[in-house]
Amino acid sequence: MKVDLQNAKKLFLLRRLDKPGGAEESLKTLERSFEQNTKLVGYSSEHNEEYESVTRLFTEKRILPAEMFNFVRYLSAFFKFSRPVSDFDPDIIFSQHEQGLAANIWGSRSLNVFFIRDAEFLHNKGFEGSYLVTKFLNLLFSKVNTRISNFILNKSDLVIANSDFMGEKYEEEFGVSYETVYPFVELDEYRVERGEKLLHVNPSRSKGIELTLEIAEEMKKEEFIVAGDTSDREIKRRMEKLENVTHLGYLDNMKEAYSQTKIVLMPSKWEEPYGRIPIEAGASGIPTIATKKGGLPESVGNPELLIEDPTNFQSKILDIQKEYDNFVSSVRQNARKKSKESQVQKLKNILKRKFN
Repeated sequence: MKVDLQNAKKLFLLRRLDKPGGAEESLKTLERSFEQNTKLVGYSSEHNEEYESVTRLFTEKRILPAEMFNFVRYLSAFFKFSRPVSDFDPDIIFSQHEQGLAANIWGSRSLNVFFIRDAEFLHNKGFEGSYLVTKFLNLLFSKVNTRISNFILNKSDLVIANSDFMGEKYEEEFGVSYETVYPFVELDEYRVERGEKLLHVNPSRSKGIELTLEIAEEMKKEEFIVAGDTSDREIKRRMEKLENVTHLGYLDNMKEAYSQTKIVLMPSKWEEPYGRIPIEAGASGIPTIATKKGGLPESVGNPELLIEDPTNFQSKILDIQKEYDNFVSSVRQNARKKSKESQVQKLKNILKRKFN
């Protein structure tokens, strides 16, 4: 199917418009990059106490299986996006997460571009859970969800992975062909005058907040700031106890954090799909030290900023401060190379090659 990209009606489907995460920010930035005939639709707010309590019920407490939660998401998106798609009658639909189901069914006459953002389609197929019925339901819904994911990925006209790391995982799991385009980061939105503190974004255990707090306990002369919400009482207690740690909470504008920062710490325990933070921080020449997990090497760019052994974080901080100006130059160059402009142009070239 051929389409005039400039004049085509382009619909963007995402989870939420308020308090967006990195995936939502990326799609919103892409929508703004097209000059005309676009519409952005989000359908839910996930940052509220009711939502977070339900999430814990499905995940942390494991009373209900997370795969059941994912199925509920599919159904919700399927019904809530029917009207926006039919009313706008788009030529191209850009979607991600569970919105891909609605895009490929309600927008069956449109060209569908689907973005792989994380590992949520690589379903937990294990017989897992806190109770026997939970274990059974997890296994059952994982099979259903895998079929839905396979439909989304192989029905889409174009699949875009946010890193080679994620693309290879999906290719292995679903046999899907993909193109890699890094998330769209508008550097001007994050440029600041650097500060003198060390920053950790998202105080969750999977993001390595425990290690950051251990470093703060040992490096008492350094000031640390933590951005992002947490419902973990133990983590909150530890942050409050440390005099050199300030918890900023959720920030509408990350400039507030970056303007206080000289180095970002990303001691992630899990395999990050990509990671926008090194690019956002790099816009101002702020180096990010990260564990060598998932797509982080692609985001960070400089191997000297990657850590394989988490116990080396403290010594790496000291090393960077000794040659700080060299790293400032390196991370700025990395940010420019992976900026919104370069990645949007890469995507447009792919679209033209595919659909023109």
